[in-house]
Amino acid sequence: FYIRPRIIFSYLKLIKHPAHLLKLCKGVKALLKLWIHKSGKLSCNAFKGPFGSILKDALPVTVSTADGIVKRLNDNWITEIGLTLFGLPHLGLAMRSGQIFKMFLLNKEDSFLDIGCGIGLYSLSLAGKIKNVQGIDIDHVKIETAKRVAETLRFKNINFNVANICKLPFPDNSFDKALCTEVIEHIVDDHRAILEVARVLKKNGTLIITTTSKIDLLEQKKEGFQHARVGYSAEELKCLFANSGLKIEKMRRYGLFFGILAWNLNRKCFASNALSILTYYPLLLISLLDRFITEEESKDCLGYVVSLKKI
Repeated sequence: FYIRPRIIFSYLKLIKHPAHLLKLCKGVKALLKLWIHKSGKLSCNAFKGPFGSILKDALPVTVSTADGIVKRLNDNWITEIGLTLFGLPHLGLAMRSGQIFKMFLLNKEDSFLDIGCGIGLYSLSLAGKIKNVQGIDIDHVKIETAKRVAETLRFKNINFNVANICKLPFPDNSFDKALCTEVIEHIVDDHRAILEVARVLKKNGTLIITTTSKIDLLEQKKEGFQHARVGYSAEELKCLFANSGLKIEKMRRYGLFFGILAWNLNRKCFASNALSILTYYPLLLISLLDRFITEEESKDCLGYVVSLKKI
């Protein structure tokens, strides 16, 4: 009877002071990350939401998914806490970005091309680690948002421009690293797009591509995602990169049985800020169960992350 009023009073005090609540939430997150690390097969990085540090300093900002779901992130302490704890609560992005950052071996003198950059999340995340960044997209509105965010964050080494992957406005051998994430499945002439990216990449430069795979769930949603094709099989990707001057260094699948299940539920919740936040960590934990199954046990996957080297 003595303890309960004190506990209630403490919680009320936290609610009145968002900064204290944020510290408490960070502490809880740290404990959860420690628990995941102790489980052996799971890394702490797997529990880190994508791009929260970038987005919370760029509020207000609008983000959208490939199938047209739009999320407005307003400039308030609730949104800031959510981004600090969860990042952008988009499971597909979390699965891909974790593997992308693992594959990139960056050098301070690198020049980097972000193809289909959207609002520039990858470009902005890497700008502080490399010499210069060029981001391109065909969406004028997203490019303007990316420019505004870069200006807000005071990055001087980033340029964002409207351009098409099939006709890149850069000389041959311009970039050390390039990223093309969730783009080629939208391109009708995908082979031409790959040749054009290879053209602007320096010799021994690295290109990382992510794309969707061929599964029934994505087949049903093809038109909503505005895909030219559902996705690729591993063999089709190998054929696409053949004779392009690019050599496959690594090919990883993401989103196996549990990842597909969690991604589909996360997608249905994404339009609602409250639902996407409340369900993000439970669904993330479900997706992480993929670490305990072999690729042979789950033939389907959401997509591929491929690292290529220009030869």
